[in-house]
Amino acid sequence: DKEVGLKHAGYFIRCTDVVVGPDGEPVELRARVDMQSSARAKKEQPKGVLQWVPEDGKVQLAEVRLYDHLFTAENVGAEPDWLACFNPKSLEVEHGALAEPCVRECSPGDRVQFERVGFFVCDPDSRGPAGLVFNRTITLKEAKSKAGALKS
Repeated sequence: DKEVGLKHAGYFIRCTDVVVGPDGEPVELRARVDMQSSARAKKEQPKGVLQWVPEDGKVQLAEVRLYDHLFTAENVGAEPDWLACFNPKSLEVEHGALAEPCVRECSPGDRVQFERVGFFVCDPDSRGPAGLVFNRTITLKEAKSKAGALKS
């Protein structure tokens, strides 16, 4: 029973109902918007902030490739069995991710930031607005650590 903010909307909302599909997974959240909260939102931090994409402007991506470190050990050469150091999660592929309408204009090689996820590049495998493919080039965690290293 807590309020959360809507990213870039300036209002607080409270979830009133969760609609689940036949498989038991949530398919819709129903919420009540506090239209008086815009002034309060400038002074108070909500307990959480929801990232959202408007229904009428959403773009469904064909594929998002989440690359991570290839090895689990920092110095693979020092490991007795370097083959055991492969990271089984070095590539995870997500299908059907939603993005904001501006990604329709992306061409292979264009770079974007997907908020709270990381930095991505549009892949040459992309086939127009209906078949966009993005590769993660750096996570936000890595970006913060590299920015800190640059300041030192």
